[in-house]
Amino acid sequence: MSVASPCISVCTIDEPTGFCRGCKRTVQEVGMWLYMNDAEKTKVLETLRHRQLSTET
Repeated sequence: MSVASPCISVCTIDEPTGFCRGCKRTVQEVGMWLYMNDAEKTKVLETLRHRQLSTET
């Protein structure tokens, strides 16, 4: 099973945080996504959930 990308096609980097405004990944995470295995992708997705919560407040 392949882990789907969290990209929502809102691809701009928020300068203060360094995160994509759409998916909250870093430039490095976006660039490495195709090379990550499913376990690594799942770990990134978990990290994104925490980022989303911390940037909403």
